[in-house]
Amino acid sequence: MLIPFLIEEMSEVIISEKPVDVSELDSLIESHNIPMREDHRSFLIKYGNCRELLINWFSNFTFERFKEFYLDENPFDEDILPVDTAYIGTDFSDVFVCIDYKTGTIQPYFDQKKDIVYYNNLEGLLFTCFLKSNYPKYVFDNISNNIEISNPKSFLKQNEKRKFYEIQDDNYYLIGNKLYVVGKHIYETDYKLLNIFKIKHRFVMANIYEGGVIDKYINSHSTKN
Repeated sequence: MLIPFLIEEMSEVIISEKPVDVSELDSLIESHNIPMREDHRSFLIKYGNCRELLINWFSNFTFERFKEFYLDENPFDEDILPVDTAYIGTDFSDVFVCIDYKTGTIQPYFDQKKDIVYYNNLEGLLFTCFLKSNYPKYVFDNISNNIEISNPKSFLKQNEKRKFYEIQDDNYYLIGNKLYVVGKHIYETDYKLLNIFKIKHRFVMANIYEGGVIDKYINSHSTKN
């Protein structure tokens, strides 16, 4: 699968200030009776101190933030977690998110109730953090941001079979040696042709990541075949 491959390759360029103290993490889990999934624990151990990866605008998924949450002796009522979930951090939209112990889905919560799913698993969260950080420039040959794709209906239909992933408001496509991250929101503007005819212009926005680890992924799979 492409996403696990990219995560593994991108993990090699991540700079961690220092490893998370496993005994400190386990002590916190035990003392606060946290329903901790093993993949969540592994995530914090491996990436928990990677501030450049896990802090971006409003988002903060670091071990430091995790620890602050559970050591807060006077939390607000709205911050109390739903049953069988663990706190995982603050998402890019500046809301607290939790991870469900049974399913591994990650979602915001309000009044101890889970809201819509933001990420189906930690893999999706981690990959989103990668792409929003400064690390992609080290593993892709070329990156183009905020590219306008006109006639989105045609693009989506033409590349339907090339779609391989979906996270929140974005669809992911592998087209040749390019990774397209295409927003789901369709924008619409009007303009006049020859100042007479009113034309509707519809488009979606995309970030495009080309070459580098994508080429490595394609080559590795062509060799296996």
